[in-house]
Amino acid sequence: LSDGGSFSYVAGLSCPSLFRAVAPVAGVLHPVTDRLLRAKQGLEVPLCIVHGARDPIFDVRGVRSTTALLQKLGYRVDYHELPDWAHAWTDDINTRLLRPWFAALT
Repeated sequence: LSDGGSFSYVAGLSCPSLFRAVAPVAGVLHPVTDRLLRAKQGLEVPLCIVHGARDPIFDVRGVRSTTALLQKLGYRVDYHELPDWAHAWTDDINTRLLRPWFAALT
């Protein structure tokens, strides 16, 4: 969540052999990921991005742009924008979105 979501991008893309998949929640791409994306590193790591449309910390417009860039570069991205959600974490996100997403990976 938040900075942890941002770090999950860095960890997952820089060390793809260590991660089956990554799920950044309410995070953004850290500048260090620029070189990773240019090299298309971690392309094999599926991403499940969860972000609130009302997030006052990391504007959703930037996350939409990031998602489009990742998809254009060939990353496998599932994007979930939560219309009434701000910058918070609930167990419901785990139960409703993330656990089923991880379980469905083949």
